[in-house]
Amino acid sequence: MAALMRTDRARLAPLGLVFLALSLAGCAVPLGPGYRLRHEDAVVHYQPAAATRLRIRTKAVVLNAGDRPLGSLRIRLPRRFPAGARVEASVAGRPVVAISKTVAGRTQVDVPLRPLLPKRQTVDFRLEYPIQVPSSEFILEAKDWFASFEPPHHLFARGHARAERTRVSFLLPAGYSALMGGRSQGVQHGRPGRETEYRYVTGERDLAPFLAVGKFHEWSMSADDQTVSFWTLEPIGAGCARTFADHLAATARLYRSTFGRLSKHPHPISVIEMPAGGGSQVRQIAGVFGSVPEGIVFSTTPAELCGQPERFFLPADQALAATWFGWAVRPGPDARGILGGGAQRYMTLVAEESREGGAAQARQVKVWIGEYDRLGSQTKPIAPVQLGVQAPSAQRRMAGIQSALCLVALQDRFGANVVRSGLAHLVRSLRDSTVGLDDLRSALEQEARHNLFDFFNEWLNRPGIPAAFLRRYGMPAPQRAYGQGSISSSRRAK
Repeated sequence: MAALMRTDRARLAPLGLVFLALSLAGCAVPLGPGYRLRHEDAVVHYQPAAATRLRIRTKAVVLNAGDRPLGSLRIRLPRRFPAGARVEASVAGRPVVAISKTVAGRTQVDVPLRPLLPKRQTVDFRLEYPIQVPSSEFILEAKDWFASFEPPHHLFARGHARAERTRVSFLLPAGYSALMGGRSQGVQHGRPGRETEYRYVTGERDLAPFLAVGKFHEWSMSADDQTVSFWTLEPIGAGCARTFADHLAATARLYRSTFGRLSKHPHPISVIEMPAGGGSQVRQIAGVFGSVPEGIVFSTTPAELCGQPERFFLPADQALAATWFGWAVRPGPDARGILGGGAQRYMTLVAEESREGGAAQARQVKVWIGEYDRLGSQTKPIAPVQLGVQAPSAQRRMAGIQSALCLVALQDRFGANVVRSGLAHLVRSLRDSTVGLDDLRSALEQEARHNLFDFFNEWLNRPGIPAAFLRRYGMPAPQRAYGQGSISSSRRAK
């Protein structure tokens, strides 16, 4: 644990110095301003013919959890909030003027609390705002549609972006349905010509809630003591649904047991067909698949998906793995390769080994090396630590393969339990955080009890697969030399 603690201490060093200075001065350390959202209720009104399509009304009960009266709340509006649109706010039933400004392309709203909210007191807070989506059917990740509360700007400030419990009701016209990340609380069907209400609830420890709206066919089935929920634009065959449900349920159970459970009560595994409209936004993972928290999105037709379902299992497993490495922990700039494509691909190998035994590793390693060589003839490879957000798809795939093989090489050297326990420790310790390469290395060093700086430097700071690894798996050595340099790291090897 010492290695990971060193990283945590480095992150907290400036704050620790302040505490020390205050203690030496004989001063009591102030708690500072802060708040908690006790609970939140939101109503999402969907109108497919309107310019903004979504109108969201939120009511929250806010507790002043700090050591002084609270004077304002800051809310970060979703990315799809239309520039210049009106925000309506009220506090304790009285309308107030919300002051908005744009920061890094996102709109922030400051809502004054008048009179000031005393310590340990609560107040009802309401906010209403529009969301613009360019098509009538869409999938949005949380930051595209869900407002987040920001902590007060103070050294010792405390705030929570999520309420302890959030209930959301979606009002949709006939023929449309809504799926949200969270626990379904049922559907209230209106009379003919009236709106249908979909209800969901989510907690502060749940993954950020995605939203899918469209004319979906809904079908849920039980598999391996959990539910797999299909949302498709065209009906999916019963046999195909059963095949995918059984496979994905077994994969999810293995991921949870190996890399950690993300909630006390597992949510349904969502399998969603991607609407064709331009408003669809999900993280593309592998070929026709994208990812939402605790689910996958596919962009082909159910008929094609069901033609040979087994050939889609591996990319579907990789898309599901993004729930742990992509949503539960977010890769930082120097960890996009290793924690994005790398850890996700490695998780699929764990799943294959559980089904097919040890021979699966050698076979999959050779498949990945062959894919890396083919992609290398189409594009210039890039070092995984240098992978940018806008990198071409081929470069992202090559960086992901190289990073996955890095974890395989680490497993060959220290054993599978070291790598898998290190990754699980990372998710437990830094969930809901942006995670960098130093964080990953510290978690793995804790399990391996070995300094891994030189190992990661060799594998991640240059394009190409080390020759020793290729020889171990009976593959030819590379035809060109690696690039030069060293990992950009805030903590050098000791």
